[in-house]
Amino acid sequence: MAEQEHSIKDIISMNGLAQMPCQVFWHDARPDYNGQSTRSRRELVVKSAIGHVHAALKLASVIVNQAQVDDKLFFHALRDKLDQLQTSLVIIPNDALSRMNWVASLDGRVLSLLNNIQIDIVIQPGTDIAGGLLRLLNSLQAADYAGFPVPRIIIDMPPNVSPVTQFFLENFHWPKDRASSDNKLMIYQRMNSTHSHADSVSRSMELFYPSPWPMSHVLVLSTDVELSPQYYQYLMYMLLEYKYGKAGQHISQYLMGMTLDSFEELSSTQPFILSQKGVSKAALYFGDKWKELRQWTALRLKVDPALAKSIGTMTLIDELMRTGTYFMLCPAFTSFSDFQLATIHTEVSANTEDYMKEPVQMEPKISALRPDTILTDYDEVQLPKLHEQAAEFVLLPQLIAGGKHQARNGLPDGIELSLFDTYGKPTTWDLAQEAAYSFNDRVSLELGDSELQLAREEVLKAVVGVMVVKGEVFIGPNCVT
Repeated sequence: MAEQEHSIKDIISMNGLAQMPCQVFWHDARPDYNGQSTRSRRELVVKSAIGHVHAALKLASVIVNQAQVDDKLFFHALRDKLDQLQTSLVIIPNDALSRMNWVASLDGRVLSLLNNIQIDIVIQPGTDIAGGLLRLLNSLQAADYAGFPVPRIIIDMPPNVSPVTQFFLENFHWPKDRASSDNKLMIYQRMNSTHSHADSVSRSMELFYPSPWPMSHVLVLSTDVELSPQYYQYLMYMLLEYKYGKAGQHISQYLMGMTLDSFEELSSTQPFILSQKGVSKAALYFGDKWKELRQWTALRLKVDPALAKSIGTMTLIDELMRTGTYFMLCPAFTSFSDFQLATIHTEVSANTEDYMKEPVQMEPKISALRPDTILTDYDEVQLPKLHEQAAEFVLLPQLIAGGKHQARNGLPDGIELSLFDTYGKPTTWDLAQEAAYSFNDRVSLELGDSELQLAREEVLKAVVGVMVVKGEVFIGPNCVT
């Protein structure tokens, strides 16, 4: 197609096929007098050729590399025709082909969603946050987003911000190589620190609202987290396979989201587990479940106003997961791999301003880090550098292949994954369903008043879509509505 002047015979020879018995029939999709043809004529021929290919193969998605994008005539014609056919176009940068080899394992239907998924990142720093926030943002900036739209970052700052943090944010560019009109960083700052506990919970929910198209999800991060450069490739791989793909076809409706940090006490021979432990410092919540969480929060506080004085966001997430028999997909491959998607920092920083300084030239010696370690000036500067040096990309399918019970596409079927309840104990789908019955009955009875109990049942029906019959709540994989 397009502007290539090589003959079909030369193309076959350059690809090493000249001496092989090849059963492929080659068609020259270039116009006659290609060199003398106008641009519009050559584009029309490319569109016509793509139309014939689509008629024969029923394209779900087309993958091209950056070199093909640089062929402006071919790329513009291809994009216009695929838009007309409502077929997705996936562009993989030339230097990301090996890192994105997992894309080849996706089926056509999932591939067609690749460009229609948006992730927003929400960060709510506390009052003493300078070092942690800077470390987190630096790790976000160093990550690999090749092939995907860069996520939007939403930071909800407290009323009082240190000069160091303010200076850093004023000079922080997101995306890193963005044009002036492509800013995806949103910063909010509260004006008053005397807000109520309920206001804080509500604000956490209001920072993000999912859109149906593109399908959006939210990644909630603590400032204690430092992310692997590969975290985003992992999120997209898991999201496409377990939320929309065949690996999660039996469990996707029961997935609240997935975590990047692992629970070491929940051991498994599989690369992933399903856990009802909602406490995570780095968790992606699916858009549909976040919408349920917003509804749950509003109705829960309305039914029991006393909760507004004490309940926290994590408690509400825990309640919704127990009520709806929802689980988080958590990495467990750390049991057979040293690779970490998210490092949780517990060390104490002596001077957070050191993140802004130039490194001192001295011997590369890093203090041993323990939970009570006081970092030196040199450590503070060098730790982010060590993170960058260690950014050797692990091929995701190879990483995951270390576990057992692999499906044909390299991922275990979601229904085969080990289940753990909210207390970290192994469970089953039937036991989780029974626990949901018991939990809902207990919470309803704790409200006491009959009107409140009826309101509680309305909460369950409105949010989770469960069926309430004679005081019993039916939820879970075996629910019949």
